[in-house]
Amino acid sequence: MKYIKTAICVGLMAFLYLNILYAQGVGVNTINSQKIFHIDGAGDNAASGAPTAAQLSNDVIIDQNGNMGIGVMPGLYKLDILTPTLKQGIRLRNGSEQQNRVLTSDFQGNGSWQFPGTVPIVLGKLTGTGISIPLNKTSSTDFLSTSSYIDLPPGTWYVHITMTLQVNGVGNGEHSWLRSTFQPSADIQGSQYISGQVIGGHLSKMTGYIVIKNSTTAVKRYTYYAGYVYYPGTDGASLSVTNFGGANPGFPDNLIFALQMSGT
Repeated sequence: MKYIKTAICVGLMAFLYLNILYAQGVGVNTINSQKIFHIDGAGDNAASGAPTAAQLSNDVIIDQNGNMGIGVMPGLYKLDILTPTLKQGIRLRNGSEQQNRVLTSDFQGNGSWQFPGTVPIVLGKLTGTGISIPLNKTSSTDFLSTSSYIDLPPGTWYVHITMTLQVNGVGNGEHSWLRSTFQPSADIQGSQYISGQVIGGHLSKMTGYIVIKNSTTAVKRYTYYAGYVYYPGTDGASLSVTNFGGANPGFPDNLIFALQMSGT
């Protein structure tokens, strides 16, 4: 009987203690916890009432929303740091730190130290040695995939291409016009095409840019297409732009790259 009474008393005391703990929060080095969890580093807080700014300067506090204050009462922010004098409030060392760098976020919110004004650059992937595009591909729907592509993170991107143009079977100096684009094209902002003049008997160059906005939250692939030819002749079926859009060793200046536009 004595054992049962003792157990009941212990249970009641534990119940009352847990209720007090839940109501007042846990205090470390203080009996006057202000929130769910309160560490008084210097143990200088008063036994009752709100601590002063000087007393809070050595405290770490977490509230019921999971917000943390270091040197300050937690409020609207997940982490709020207040230092009483002009000094460093945070130190992050992950291997990217260097003199004069600033803390920068990527599209997923991962932070690293970067030089101010650094612009993210993405290089495209050139595949194969290029494709042949018959000069009779004159409709706005006549585009062929080069299989080359660029993978763009979320944001708005300036996408630049440089491609060498070569045509077979066309008379010396005879001209045609080749257009290129990326698909899916719904993400292209403004002009859809990068175009260049093809000159029979000569190499020429296509260079230009389009703007692509990836509005998703993930990296998205954009494949490079070419076609929609303007050719004034009548024998376009037997003529073609050759070795276009790939990693042809004979055209080492072929290139696709993108720069992220500011504020996106």
